[in-house]
Amino acid sequence: MEKKSKRKITKNNKKCQHTLADFLPKDVIEEFIEFKNNPGYKEECEEADEELMGILEDFEGLLGREMTRYEHDKVIAIMRKYGPKDKDGDVFVFLPAETVWEIFCLEREEKWDHWEEFLK
Repeated sequence: MEKKSKRKITKNNKKCQHTLADFLPKDVIEEFIEFKNNPGYKEECEEADEELMGILEDFEGLLGREMTRYEHDKVIAIMRKYGPKDKDGDVFVFLPAETVWEIFCLEREEKWDHWEEFLK
């Protein structure tokens, strides 16, 4: 039986010396390690993901359609900006979809006002 040789990633016939640590921020790596090693943290993350998905689905219900990528990013930005934060600056409670919707509409209206003024 023929042995399969492992291919090494090379560039110009030189071995690459990069690891994920070279590309990912340190806090992302630390959070991933904590996620893998701490079952309680893993559960907490999964619950937060479920809650966030529920809020986004509620928001889509208020919108009456599926969100665009821009709207999705804007909603996440609003939640990060206005949500209550802990001492490390991390959001620990998500805003309700109705509150996010109100902020989203106010910010969108404000942008339209600026555009109308600009186009005069």
